[in-house]
Amino acid sequence: MSVRAMVATVVAIPLVAALLPAIPTADAAPLPTLEVKAHRGGWLAYAAPEESLKAETAAAEDGVDWIEFDVVFTADGVPVLQHGDAIGGGSTGSATCTHAGEAIHLMTWAQVAEVQCTDRASGDTQPIARLDQVMNMLTTNPLAARTKVDLEVKTYSGQSLTQKKAWMKAALIATKPIHSRMSISTFYWRQLASTIRSYGPKAYFLALEYAKYLTFAKNPVFSNVVAAKKAGADGFAYNVSVSAVGQLKFLTANKMGIHLYDFDTYGPNYAPQVRFAIANGQRVIGADNPHQLRALVASLGGQRPVGQLVVTDLARASVLNKTLTASKRAYPQVFGSTRTVPASAQNQFDSVRLDVVVTAKASGGTLEVAPRGSRVGKDGVRLKLRKGTHTYQLFVSPGDYGDLRVKTTRKAKVKVIVTGYRTQQYS
Repeated sequence: MSVRAMVATVVAIPLVAALLPAIPTADAAPLPTLEVKAHRGGWLAYAAPEESLKAETAAAEDGVDWIEFDVVFTADGVPVLQHGDAIGGGSTGSATCTHAGEAIHLMTWAQVAEVQCTDRASGDTQPIARLDQVMNMLTTNPLAARTKVDLEVKTYSGQSLTQKKAWMKAALIATKPIHSRMSISTFYWRQLASTIRSYGPKAYFLALEYAKYLTFAKNPVFSNVVAAKKAGADGFAYNVSVSAVGQLKFLTANKMGIHLYDFDTYGPNYAPQVRFAIANGQRVIGADNPHQLRALVASLGGQRPVGQLVVTDLARASVLNKTLTASKRAYPQVFGSTRTVPASAQNQFDSVRLDVVVTAKASGGTLEVAPRGSRVGKDGVRLKLRKGTHTYQLFVSPGDYGDLRVKTTRKAKVKVIVTGYRTQQYS
């Protein structure tokens, strides 16, 4: 299910959250089976340029569960490994390359073959790898016989949809022998879903989403998950910096894999981010340095991470005050406006704290307070209507556009007041 909020029946007893100690996010439990993915070949662990054949081979031989790389095509149709169409991987690339910034799709393979990339950390220099070289390694090296692959087909600015589909088709045909142990990833899952399912039906279909489309206040974040599921995606991936528990639980409820990415390697937020991801259901973790990730997992001592739920008080803001009937729903915004939870809170965000005041002339029926875009009757909180006026404190995730969905099965006056919000914090 999505967020199963805590429900406290409180009548005229205000709760001052600032005086409450932080509480655990969950009870202690055994650590589930986790898989390590060498992002861009895990180059920081193997002293080789990112996405080079040397890095990808070293990761496979080191026994990582997954290797990850990106593919683009040369002007004469040769698929090569590079984090984007620009040689050097663009602004996020970690190597210094000859011909840096040149567009691979405008170069022949003979031209790309001359490029040399030097890893800035180790100083090691390697050529750009072809996809067929990596396929040969995966299918002939006994140490890579079980290595799984996450492959993203990159695009470039101004690329036509026809060519995007052609690149995806070609990449899937070239990797057909390993589809049973491969994930195919793309930010263009809406446009390329039919191509992926036609040419890679056995591959795990991973829908990537840009962070700007996952912010509560401006986007239909729950509906996007539903759309990816309908498109045939098996998993959903987005930047950990805009993580929210309600989204992750909704993914789990829809039987989709959780794939947060861009962890703060070597930074102060790395361990808290990884612990948050594991605690909230992620089972395949990408790492620029697989050795660092393995050490962190080992430090958990076989126990699932347990964080703290920390409540932040806000000035009380009434977002709904009206009489509802069974035929009407209300969608008050509780996240992202100047009067409600600030957009900056969307990082390991848990839920909005609400006071809900319900007045009914008779007992019977239910009131549902849930994320907008979530499953009716399954997600959020349901309260039994009681005669008279009653106040409830609830913790509920926001949904599409930072809104709730409030509905009742019989006539009742409902007032919703935002009083604070809750985040998960890990050390």
